[in-house]
This record gives sequence, C-alpha cells and structure tokens, in this order.
Amino acid sequence: MTRVFVSSATGSLAPHRQAAVDVCVRHEMTPVHMERFSADPRPPLGYIREQIDTCGILVLIIGDRYGSLPPGEDLGYTELEYDYAVSLGNVVILAFVVADVLRGAAAAESPAATAKLARFVAKVSSRHLVRPFASVDDFRLDVYQSLEPYKQAPGRPAYHRRRVLPSPPQLCAMPEYVGGSPFTGRAAELAQLDEWAEGPHPVLVVEAIGGTGKSALTWEWATRYGPAVIDGYAGCFWWSFYDGSASIDRFLLELLAYVEPDFAENPRSISREDLPDLVLTALRRRPFLVVLDGFERLLLAYHRYDPSKVSDEDVAADRRANKHAMIDPLGYRFVRRLAGLTTSKILVSTRMAPDALEASSRSPLPGVVRLQLPGLGDEDVVKLAGSMGVTGRPREINKFFRPFGNHPLLITIVAGLVRDHRPAPGDFAAWLASHQFRLADLDLTARRRHILAAALDGLDAEERRLLGWMSVMSATLEWRVLQAINPYLPGEQAGARLDAALRTLEERGLLWWNRSANTYDMHPIVRGYAHEKLDSGERIGANVRLRDYFQAQPPADTATVTSVEDLQQTIQLFRALTGAQQYVQGERVWQDQLAGPLLEQLGANGPVRELLEPYQFSALDRMQADLSIAMLLSGRYDEGITVEKAVQRRLGTVGGPAEVKSSLGRMAAHYLAAGRFRSYAEILTILAAAQLSPAESAALSLRRLILEVVCRDGYDAGAGLRDLEARQTIVANNPWFGGDLRYWRLVHGFRNDALTMAEIEAAEQTFTRWRTRLRLARLKFDLLIREGDHARGLAVAEDVDRLRRVGGQEVVSAESALAYAYLGRRAEARTTLDECVAAMDRQHPFDRPYLLVAQAFAIAGERKAALSWAGRARLQAWADGQPYTDRWSLRQAEALITAYGGRLTALPDVPAPPPAVDHRPAIDRITVPSQRPGLLRRLFGAD
Repeated sequence: MTRVFVSSATGSLAPHRQAAVDVCVRHEMTPVHMERFSADPRPPLGYIREQIDTCGILVLIIGDRYGSLPPGEDLGYTELEYDYAVSLGNVVILAFVVADVLRGAAAAESPAATAKLARFVAKVSSRHLVRPFASVDDFRLDVYQSLEPYKQAPGRPAYHRRRVLPSPPQLCAMPEYVGGSPFTGRAAELAQLDEWAEGPHPVLVVEAIGGTGKSALTWEWATRYGPAVIDGYAGCFWWSFYDGSASIDRFLLELLAYVEPDFAENPRSISREDLPDLVLTALRRRPFLVVLDGFERLLLAYHRYDPSKVSDEDVAADRRANKHAMIDPLGYRFVRRLAGLTTSKILVSTRMAPDALEASSRSPLPGVVRLQLPGLGDEDVVKLAGSMGVTGRPREINKFFRPFGNHPLLITIVAGLVRDHRPAPGDFAAWLASHQFRLADLDLTARRRHILAAALDGLDAEERRLLGWMSVMSATLEWRVLQAINPYLPGEQAGARLDAALRTLEERGLLWWNRSANTYDMHPIVRGYAHEKLDSGERIGANVRLRDYFQAQPPADTATVTSVEDLQQTIQLFRALTGAQQYVQGERVWQDQLAGPLLEQLGANGPVRELLEPYQFSALDRMQADLSIAMLLSGRYDEGITVEKAVQRRLGTVGGPAEVKSSLGRMAAHYLAAGRFRSYAEILTILAAAQLSPAESAALSLRRLILEVVCRDGYDAGAGLRDLEARQTIVANNPWFGGDLRYWRLVHGFRNDALTMAEIEAAEQTFTRWRTRLRLARLKFDLLIREGDHARGLAVAEDVDRLRRVGGQEVVSAESALAYAYLGRRAEARTTLDECVAAMDRQHPFDRPYLLVAQAFAIAGERKAALSWAGRARLQAWADGQPYTDRWSLRQAEALITAYGGRLTALPDVPAPPPAVDHRPAIDRITVPSQRPGLLRRLFGAD
C-alpha cells in the first residue's frame, strides 16, 4: 500500500491536514502524519526522516505560517521535510499553497518568518507545479485528483485476502463498529453490564428495535469497560452479523482462530460439525468476552433474499409463531450451549431474542439475562445533539425528540440537517421553525419516515442517487466496489465528486465510514428507506454496475470449495444479476457455478432457499426445481409443495409434459417425506396415466415400490427392488435415483429382518451424496441397536447428528438419547431427552422422532413418559389412516404400548385430503387421452 507523508505547519491548517489524511484513506493509501506519531526518545527530525524514507509521496501544504524550527536549525520542520524528500530523488512531491499566502503571513507572522515563508514558496514553485487553494473543500478536491494517478490497481476482494488476527488480549473486531455519532450517556445501562459481568450469568441479551443504539452501547462497554470488569480477562472478540458475515460457520472459524491461535494457520481443515465443540472448549478454558452484534440476522424473521432491508414493521407483521427461531440447526445448538458456560461472557445485541436462548415459555434460559434497551434519557439527548454542533433550548429539543423515542439514530440524522441549515447553521429553533412537521397523530414508524424523507430531501439529486445505489448492496461496501458502481461515471472528476458526496452523506449521519478498513455502510433503517425510494430503473442500473464488477473478478474454484464463504464473490454476481432482472443470465451462473457446490457438495440448503426466493414464482424451471429440492432436503416439505403447485399452475398453460412430470415427481417426494401417503399415491396414479419414457417408468416403479414398503409391509417388494436395481442404468440422468433405490432396498431388508451390516457398508462405499449418507447412517444405527451393539450405535448416532447439521436440518438427537439409555448412562440420556423435547417443535411433524424418544424413556425406566411418547408415535405412523399408514412404525409403537401396560385406544378417522394436484390443465398436458376421463373422475369427481 502506498504511503503518503502529509507535511505542513501546525495551526490553521489542521482541517486541511485532516482532509488530506481522509483522501489518502479513501484511495487506500497509508497517511503518515505527526498526529499519529508515537512517542520516541530520538530527536524529532531524525524520526521524521525515517518516516519519510518509507513513503512514496509527500503532500506539502503551505499556509500563512512558516512554522517552528528544530533546535540549532535555520529552517523550519516543514521546509526540512520537503528538502529531505527532494534529496531522496524517488519521492513524488504534490505541493499546495493557500491563495494570497504572503498577504496572510504578513498579518500573522513576524517579518523574519514572512521572509522565510516567501523564500520557501519560491523554492517550491520553481521545482514543482503548485496548486493554490482557498477553501477546505477546494483543497480536498485538488488532493483527491492529484493522488488519483498513484493509487494501486485493485487487488483481490477482502474476503480472499489473508488477514492476521490480533492476538489475545488485544481486541479482535470483525469489523470495528463505526457509528454516526459519539457515544453519549447510558450510565444506567453501563452499570447493568458491569453488574452482569461480575455475576454468574454467562449470557446477556441486549434487545431493542432498530435505531436505539444497541451496537453503540455494546461496543462502548466491550472496548472501554469490559476488560477491567471481567475477572482474568483473556481478550475480546467482536463479530457483527451485519458486516462480518451472517454465516455461523465463518463466525465460528474466526472465533476459534482467535481463542486458539494454533488453529489460525489452517482453520478450514476443521470440519463444520467439530467447530462448536472446539470453540466451547476454548471458552471454558479462559475468560473471553465474545460480542455477537446484529444477531437477528440469524433468525427466521430475517431469513429472506435481502435481510438488510427487513424492517421492524416487517417483523411485527410476520405472524409466524416461530419467527424468532434460528435458521441454522448447528448455530442453534451452539448458541444454546453458551448458556452453560462458567468462564467466558457472551454479549448479544439483537432486535429479537433468539429461541436458542429461551425456554418454551419464551422466558430466558437459566444463565441468560435480558436487557430491554430504551431510548436515551432527556439529558443525554441534549448532550448528544450538542456534541454534534446543535444549539438550542433543552426543553424544545426534548419536546421534539420524545415522540421519536429518543432514538440516537434519528437524533444524529436531525443534527446533520440542523448543522446544514443555511440561514442559521446549528440553530435548532431556526431549523424547526422552517419545517412544518405534523407528527402528533403519527406512530413511531411514520414519524421516523418523515425525518428520513427530510434527510433525503436535503440532499441534491446526485447524492440521493449515490445513497440509493449503495443501498442496493446488502452488506458493507469496499472502496473498490464503490468505485466500480460510482454513479458519477463516466463524467469528469467522477472520483472527486464521489468523495465529496460521500463526505456529505457521512456528515448527515446517513453513511458510516470505517477508515481503518476503508469500507462504507449505513444503518439498516437508512438502507431500507433509501432502497425503497429508488425507482426500478435506478435499481437495475446499480445492479448492472455491480454485475460488471463481479463478472470481472476471477471465478471461485468450485473443486476446492469448502464453505459458502468461498463462493461469496459468485453469490454477489448472482445477486446483482437477479437485481438487474437478468434472470436467464442468473440461471446460467447458478447452474454453472453455484448449484453443484451449494446443493451437492456442501448441502447448504438454507442459503439455497434464501438465494432462490426471488425465483419461486418465476418461469425458470431449473431454479424452481433446485429451490424445491433444497426445501425437501431441509425438511420444509409444506413449502416445497406450495412451490410445486405454483409450478404446475404455470406449466398447465406454457410448459412441456417433461417439466410437468418432473414437478409431479418432486411433489411426490415432498408428500412422502411429510407422511401424506394418500396424496403421494394420488400423484402416482396421475403419473401412471401419462406417457412415460423408460427412465420415467423406472422412477414411477420405484415410487410404487416405496409405497409398498412403507404402507403395505412390502413383502413382495424385494424382488421388484432388486430387478429395478439391475436396470437402473436407464435412469442415468437422475443423480438421486441410484441412492434412493439402494436405500429403499435396504429398508425393505431391515423391516423384514434380512439386512446385514455388510450391505450397508457396501452402499456407503458406493453412494457419497449427503442425503444418501444421512439415510444410511440412520439405518445403520437402527441395525446396531437391534444387534445390541450400543457403543457403536452411539458413535453412529453422532454421525447422524453431524450429517443433519451439515445439511441444515434440525438436529434432535433422539438416536444418541436411546444409545445412552441402553449403555446405562442415565444422566446423559435424560439431558439429551430434555434437549430433544425442547427442539422437536422446530421439525416437521412427520420428522419428529417420537418412537425413538419413547424407546429411550422406556429403557431409562420412565414408563409414563414412554407411554406418552409412544402414543404420539402411534398417531404419527397412522398418517392418513388405513391403508395409508407407516405399518412397521405403527406396529413398533403399539408393541411398546402393550409391553408397558398401556391401552390401545381406537385410532381416529382421517378425513380425505384435498386433491394432491389442484390444477387440472397440468394433468391434461401429460395424461393419455383414453385414460383422462376416468382419472379426472377419480381425482375430482368429474371429468
């Protein structure tokens, strides 16, 4: 990185020096200036020359003062710095002189100093092009343009650059928090945090709506007070899910590299499922402070295509009972275990408390404290406004801000407006008198929108456009990305105009600049509003610029991908294409670069669902198919059925028969997994009336055999499954067929007491896709328990949980609980059972392991609980009623009830479900005409 020495006399040039420093940072150059010099025992001039030796550019600023002289020297520091840089011969000199410099000097300096200044200006002018300046704004513009030719070519994006983490106990912040206003007040809340840190509870959750100052409070306490309060403080790790990443995987990797430096060299060699245990072990060993900022991004309410635009009002309107649930099962289990720490402290800031830290009643878990953060106190409001240059009567200021809940974000934005009020800058009363706010009858949301509207109206059109274009990105922008989407391009002085506009946005409190990383961000409330105000053409324009930037970057090597983070650049390209409404190109990027790694290699079903959300009702069959598959693999069967019904409504008029049959096949898989066997059978009836290719006929045969195995014991299915396995090469284009066929043949063997471990192990060697590996692991566990090998069964149970976590499925460790019970490890069995019961509501009802839980309670000697859970297992297996039941599971549940003296009550009648396929034109497109009337009468009662 280019280093730039900033040289000038002290005094009136301080604003100019700061402007030069800011411009250097903007250009990703390193400014070297006396304000940052560290204490050094050597003579100042020697130290200064050492610093100049490291620089490639000297920015010389000459004002109306000559400046001080070192002891024993006839020349001043500034002139000596200049002479030394010139003597090196390889330092670029950029000289700037204030207009009418000598007239100002004559009024401010002695005659001798003025004469020295005149000689110095003449010397510099004779050697270099000197740029005169008057205002700080003019100077900043000149410096920006003068440095522009020397900026380095863009390197690799930040998430590909190797970083060196600070070592404990130094703060490690990813990234550092940069707010729009100085931290003010909060004495009571800081005291509460002190009290928590000195007490026994390991977790504190700071909860409040957006704009209240959660991040500012936690940053202030963690960086200024926490180290002194926490006994034996080992270090602090700050992670923002707004800026760093909303990935629990990356968070765990970076945290592990900080708390256990031995892992920092090659953290990616650690498997995903091992990360939580390694991190927890380190947090138990030494007292670290871990801050999780913006935690709501991990919750279901924010699990959308662009979570950065989700408002508090959107969340309030979300009627889902589980909207506070964590999306990632691995993250859920990790966060829940944090409440059991005894050494380290965990500080969470969030708009919504996560279910992982709550009991079933939504009260905090033992070990968790909750702090509901209010707005600022009235006195603190006046102090904050004053610190940002606002003057006025406290009563008037308080009267205005109380209806806004005294939220710091809005105070900061209003302060920017007041400072920029041309008739009376900084005068609150004058500003308020010029605006006719009618807020009395409005709720907080509407009041906030009025202020945001006023803030945007106070910008010129180009500044509003810039803010809007920046809001298109869902996360922090790097400078190189911002340069690429610069809306002032290709005009003259595009870079300097961008710098000036950014400064305006920063001063108004609408934009945050992290100087240490040269990144740019805005509060989610500002981002959402600015994005809302962009018209569709502007949104497309911004996304086209982003597309061009990310397309020019080297693509990820899909063969070496080990996490979603490795694909971030390609994901950003995909998002830009989607935002630019270039859906066909987006589909191509998806198929060529993302679908395989995300769905097949990583089993990243959650990210797939989020990325493909905009395509749910599109006309791109492959995108909808992958979305449906991701929903199937992550246990979201009902959502998958909804997707397929939408597909069929569209295909009923525009699609081909092959697409309709594929959609019906995926829908059948959802119905089967959801235990809706009657609907599953109905789809098989529809497909049987269609004209099928040999491959489609084979797939239909397998589906029929599966129904035999599940609902009719499958005594005669074995031969059909073996015959189909011999002919499976005709289905070579279906990547799931072979694994499904082998799995169901093994299930048939198990249910008929004819399965061997050798058969399972042979299948494990052949089929390596995530879904088949999980199914085989569950089957292996069942066989080991049947054979009485409980110790090995426990090891396989852990494999089952690991594979579920890898694929983003909810993890309910019922297999482990049963193995513990058989091994006589009662305490571990009971703890695991409690965890199962707490987490089971997060699963689809047909996935809940009622039978395993009942068996575990039975082995553990808890008869009443065993009978209760066996009753639920019986109802679950009853499914759609005879003949559409899971016959084997039903017999197992009834045998357990009978063995423990329970009574087999009459099972309920199950009403017939609505038609599995509710769009007749789709059926018409695939069925043979001669069979259609009878099929329609059977399905709909009419032809």
